[in-house]
Amino acid sequence: MQHEKKFSSLSEKIDFVEEIPLDEVEKNFDSLIELLHGEHWLIKQKIVEKITALPPEKVIPGLLEYLKPGSELSEIRNTVIDVLASFKESSLPYLYSLLENPDSDIRLYAVVAIGEISSPSSIIKLEKMVNDPDENVAQAAIEALGKIKSPEVVPLLIDILNKNFWLQYPTIVVLGKLKDPAAIPYLEKFLDDEFLQLAAIEAIGEIGSVVSLEKLISLISKSEDKALIEEVLIAVNKVIENTSEKEKSADLMEDYFSTLKQNPFIVGILLELIEKEDPEKKTLAVKWCGYLRVEECIDHLVQLLQNDFFHEVSYQSLEEYPLETLLKLDKYFSHPDKFVRRYLLKIFAEKGAPMEKILFLISDQENIVRMELALQLKRYGKESIPYLFELLNDPDEVVRNTASIVLLEKNKEEIKKHVERFLLAAPTYEDSFKSLMDLIGEKKIMEVLPLLQKMFTMEDAYFKRFHILKAMIKLDPSTGLKYFAQFMNSSSKQEKLELLTFVSGRVRGEYLPLLKENLNDEDEDVIFHIYNVIASFQDKNSIKILIEKLKTETS
Repeated sequence: MQHEKKFSSLSEKIDFVEEIPLDEVEKNFDSLIELLHGEHWLIKQKIVEKITALPPEKVIPGLLEYLKPGSELSEIRNTVIDVLASFKESSLPYLYSLLENPDSDIRLYAVVAIGEISSPSSIIKLEKMVNDPDENVAQAAIEALGKIKSPEVVPLLIDILNKNFWLQYPTIVVLGKLKDPAAIPYLEKFLDDEFLQLAAIEAIGEIGSVVSLEKLISLISKSEDKALIEEVLIAVNKVIENTSEKEKSADLMEDYFSTLKQNPFIVGILLELIEKEDPEKKTLAVKWCGYLRVEECIDHLVQLLQNDFFHEVSYQSLEEYPLETLLKLDKYFSHPDKFVRRYLLKIFAEKGAPMEKILFLISDQENIVRMELALQLKRYGKESIPYLFELLNDPDEVVRNTASIVLLEKNKEEIKKHVERFLLAAPTYEDSFKSLMDLIGEKKIMEVLPLLQKMFTMEDAYFKRFHILKAMIKLDPSTGLKYFAQFMNSSSKQEKLELLTFVSGRVRGEYLPLLKENLNDEDEDVIFHIYNVIASFQDKNSIKILIEKLKTETS
């Protein structure tokens, strides 16, 4: 039955599908199937939801009609196969009945649908279809077997590989997709096969087992066959990426790479591939330049650091080079691209280059480079601290914050030698001052407490007085108590609330008398915050004060 209704929009089609009651889906079955053709994925999803809500026996026989070559809507077979697969094993008896159909196309579509369902119960049926007189059906049966997760499948495919010459290629491909190392010895037999060599190499690469590396590398150690070399490089790269560091022996890998590096033809191919527009081939070349540490590649790798697509893989490859080679790259620190300078700085620091090789970047015009410098200075010892304090006063907030974080990780004894000097130099920015006060408090640098007391008395700016007081409370709550009273008596509501939030949980009973006095504050929010601070003491005196205050308010 064909529907006559014309639709002007996607939403109208969706409404049409959604408004069909469940008990009328069977009646509108042909109309729904016809709508599948060439439609938006959302329409297809809605239609599949409607159809699969029906009992399988009501739907599957009708769907099978669309697998027949004579169907007017044969273009939607892939979607029909997907719908059949959504019924899972309920579809299998119907599909099995098509496997004996004299039409090879119908057998082919049935095998494909069975593969999508991927039930282990289908293995015997599909094994039989491997011997189908039609080559396309037999190949589809191999592919269908490859979609079934069962320990029976790989031995079965290996048996087919050994017995059926005409199905060796698709079987090799499927064994690679299954990624079972048990197949490797059987695939290695084809590494010298003129016609199946490249397929076997690719399959072994897909499996990604380190046991195959030696044979793969031996294929190209002296080869000048460009296609063969490229395929092996792809396969070995997959093995490397799929193998854990624990499984890979560093010495063994170095031996393999040294063997390949001796073949000048391979280096030439890498230099050719790295200039290709094809992103996959370029990426392959970039990775292998790093594996083999090909010095002729370095200029290319540095230039690719400024490319959004290749910068990460180029950076990883440059990391493979020894420090003595990388130190020759300092000329690139004048490169106009900030990301090139940033990545080189990072590589130099990670490789343990002397600090003076990167320090000049403290005056780089780009904040992202100075931020990276601050971050990488964590790798260096006490000699880096004066420069971190300098970066703590950098014009850029992100750089300042990074320097602050790195300073907090440094040793207290090394830091305290520089704190007073920086404090007296008067940090330019508010967050620099805050970070310095946080550093003093967190590292318990008691030596500057007298200076902080003097600064608090002389300072008029709320912001600085607040952070000086916080640092003093962290260093010595008893000393902080004296200045806490001054602050509470001379601050605005908001300033009081910020201080009370800070001291909650940090101070103890010695603050009780002062807090008790402030319970008479005119602002309810301030009083509420004082209650919270007193309650955080969790002792008898604090509870007593709260009860007394509650009685007073009640009376």
